[in-house]
Amino acid sequence: MAALPFRPASAFVDAASRLLRSRTGSAAIAGLAILCALAILAPLLSPQNPYDLAQLDVVNGRLPPGTQAGSGTIFVLGTDEQGRDLLSAILYGLRVSLVVGLTGTAIAFAVGTLAGLLAAWTGGAAEALLMRLADLQLSFPSILVALVLLAVAGQGADKVIVALVVAQWAYFARSVRSAAVVEMSREYIEAARGLGLPARRIVLRHLLPNCLPPVIVVATVQAAAAINLEATLSFLGLGVPITRPSLGLLIANGFQYLMAGQYWISLFPGIALVALIVCVNAAGEALREALNPRSQGREAGAGPALDRAPPAAAASASARPGPQTAGGAPRLEDSAVPLSVDGLRVVFETARGPFTAVDGISFGVPAGRILGLVGESGSGKSVTALSLLRLLEPPARITAGEVKLGGRDVLQRPAAELPALRGRRIAMIFQDPTSSLNPVLRIETQMVEAIRAHRPVSRRAAVEQARDALASVGIAAPARRLRAYPHELSGGMRQRVVIAIAMLNSPEVLVADEPTTALDVTIQAQIAAIVQELTRERNLAVVWITHDLELIAGLADSLCVMQAGRIVEEGPVDAVLDRPRHPYTQALLKSVLATSAAGPGDLPPPRFVTGSAADSSGTLS
Repeated sequence: MAALPFRPASAFVDAASRLLRSRTGSAAIAGLAILCALAILAPLLSPQNPYDLAQLDVVNGRLPPGTQAGSGTIFVLGTDEQGRDLLSAILYGLRVSLVVGLTGTAIAFAVGTLAGLLAAWTGGAAEALLMRLADLQLSFPSILVALVLLAVAGQGADKVIVALVVAQWAYFARSVRSAAVVEMSREYIEAARGLGLPARRIVLRHLLPNCLPPVIVVATVQAAAAINLEATLSFLGLGVPITRPSLGLLIANGFQYLMAGQYWISLFPGIALVALIVCVNAAGEALREALNPRSQGREAGAGPALDRAPPAAAASASARPGPQTAGGAPRLEDSAVPLSVDGLRVVFETARGPFTAVDGISFGVPAGRILGLVGESGSGKSVTALSLLRLLEPPARITAGEVKLGGRDVLQRPAAELPALRGRRIAMIFQDPTSSLNPVLRIETQMVEAIRAHRPVSRRAAVEQARDALASVGIAAPARRLRAYPHELSGGMRQRVVIAIAMLNSPEVLVADEPTTALDVTIQAQIAAIVQELTRERNLAVVWITHDLELIAGLADSLCVMQAGRIVEEGPVDAVLDRPRHPYTQALLKSVLATSAAGPGDLPPPRFVTGSAADSSGTLS
C-alpha cells in the first residue's frame, strides 16, 4: 500500500520547528503564551478578586491609573464605576474571553470537521443536504446568528459557546469537505480501499490527517473571530452575565464615561482585547507558513529561489571530481551550444538543515542533438529540468552555477525577463500531459494563448498555426481536435498536444521531463520518433530526462548519468551503454538486463525505429 503523503507526527514536529524559527511566529507564540499565563495565574497575580462584592467599594469608583486608595491599595490601571480594580478585572476577563472563545472554536472545529468528512465520503443526498445547510448558515453574518440565538436562550457563558459553535461550524465543514474531495482522488485512498479497509479507518486514519493542515489554519483564524464575537456580544449586553467581567463587558462599562475624560475604563481592556486578537491572528498566519513546505526556505532566511552561494562555495563545488567521460567526449564550450550548464547547484532548505539535490553538475547540448539525462528516481533529474527554466520555488534554491541560453546566463536575468524566454527560446514538456493541460479550456484556446503571449498575431492566424502544429506531431483531423477538451483525447494524443504547444514558438531548447512514462510502449515509440524528427527539422537542442535506458538507447545522441545529484558518467550514448566505466552506470545496465531477454553485455534494442515519424493517422511510418 502506498505510504501516506502526510505524516501527522513528523509533519507537526517540523511545522513547530519552523514556527519557532520564524520571527513573527515566535513573537506571536510568546505573546499568546504570556497572555494565557496571565489568565491562568489571575488569582495569584490580581490585587483584588473582581467577583467578590465584599472587596468592592463604590467610594473607589472611577479612580485614575496610579491612584492610591485610603486602604493603601494602589490601582495601577485605575478602577471602574463599581470600584473594581481594572488590572484584576482584565486578568480575569482574559480567562473568560479565552475559555469561551477557544472552547466554542474547538467544538465548532470538531462538529464542522465531522460534517465535512461525512459529506465528502458519502456524497449524494447526504453531501447535498450538509453543504446546503452550511451555505444557508454562511449566508448570514455570524454576529446576526449569535444575536438571534442569545436573544432566545438568554445570557450565560455556556449559551455564548453554543452560539459560537452554530455560527462557526460551517467554515470548518466547507474547508474539510474541499480538502477531503481532493484527497479522495489520490492513489493512497484507492490503495486503502483496495485492501478492504473499513470506511471508518480510511476516513480517520488516512483521510483526516491529510485534511488537517489547512483546517488548523482556519481554526486559528476562527479562534480570533470567536474571541472578538464574544467581546462584541458582551459589549451589547447579550454575552456573559454582568457578574463575570469579560473584556467586552469591561469596555462597555466605561463607554459612557469616555466623553467625561475617564478613558482608562475602556482603554486598557480594549488594549488587552486587541493584543489577544493580534497574537492569535499572527500565530495563525505563522502557522499557515509553517505548514506550507514551500515556505521553509523563506522562514529559514534562505531568500528567493535563486540565491547564489559565496565564491568560496562555488569554488569548492567546482573542485570536486568530475564525471567519468566515456569515449573521450570533449567538454563543449558555451559558444558552441544553445544550452550550456556549468557547476549548477541546488539545495532544499529543510527543518534539519540544507539538503543538496543537485551538486555542481555541468553539461552542454549542441543544436540538432538530444542529450539523455538518466538516473534513478530522486537523483536530481527533474530538479535540474526546473532549474533550466528557473521554475524552482522555495524551499529549493539555486546556490551556484550558470545556465547559459544562447551564451547568456539565465540565472542572472531579472525575473521580469523570464516570461519572454519560457516558451519562446526554451520550452518544457512535463511528465503528465493530463495535468499539463487545463481541463476546462479547449485545446484551441490553450494553443492560441501560448502563441499570442509571445507574438503579436491575429487570433485567426494563431488558430491556423495551432492547426499546423497539431498536424506536425501526427494528430489526425487537427481542426476537429482543436475544438476538443483534454479529457476527450487519449493519453498519447494529449502528449502530442503538449509537444505541439512546446514547439509553437520555435524554441531553441526543449526540455522533456519523462514525457513518456505514463504511456504504453507503442505510444512511447511514436512520441520519441516525433521528437527525433522535430529535433532534426528545427535544429533543436533537446534534454530528455528519463530512467528508461531502453528508450534512451535509440533516442539520444549523448548521455549523462546522474546519481545523488551529480553526473557520474557522460559521453556518446553508444559509448556509455556499451562500455560503462562508473559502477553506478554498470548497475543501471545490469538492472535492465536482468529484466530482459537480451544476451550478456547487450542492451535490449530500442522499442522504436530511430528517425521515423508519425503520419497523419497517428501511427508510425
